[in-house]
Amino acid sequence: MDISEFWKRISIKPNGCWEWIGVKNNKGYGLVTTGSGANRSTTTAHRFIFKLKFGVHLGRLDYVCHKCDNPSCVRPSHLFLGSPRANMLDMQRKGRRNWRGNGRVRYHHRSKTVPHEIINAIRDDTRSGIEVAKAYGVSMSYVSKIRRGLQKRPL
Repeated sequence: MDISEFWKRISIKPNGCWEWIGVKNNKGYGLVTTGSGANRSTTTAHRFIFKLKFGVHLGRLDYVCHKCDNPSCVRPSHLFLGSPRANMLDMQRKGRRNWRGNGRVRYHHRSKTVPHEIINAIRDDTRSGIEVAKAYGVSMSYVSKIRRGLQKRPL
C-alpha cells in the first residue's frame, strides 16, 4: 500500500484520534498489506505509520502502544514505542487487564498470580460452585479443581 492509499482509510474524530476505517483484525487494529508476490506482508496500521513517521525499525518484541487506548487510532502523537513489559504495565495502570479487577473478571482461572488467600477462601466457602465462581470471578471448573485439591497453592 502506498501512502496515498493509507490516508484514504483514515477518519479524523472529534476526540483527536485518527481512526483506521479500512480492514481490521478481531481486536480492532487496522491492517495494512504492503509489497506484492513473495514480498507481500501484512502489519497493523499503527505499526506501519509509526515506522513511516519515526523511521524506526521495529523488531518482533517492539510494541507500538496507544496513549489513547483506541486500537483503531493511527495518529502518530497518540503512539509510543514500548516493550511487552511496558505494554502490560500501561494496561494495568489504565485498568484494562481483564483478570485484575476491572469489573469483567477479577482473577483469571489460568493466572499464576491468583493470591493464596483467594484459593483458601474458595476452598473454605460453603456455597454452591456456581455461587462461589460468580463471587470470585472464576470458572466453575476452577472452583471444582480447588475443592478437589487439584489446584496447587501458589508459592
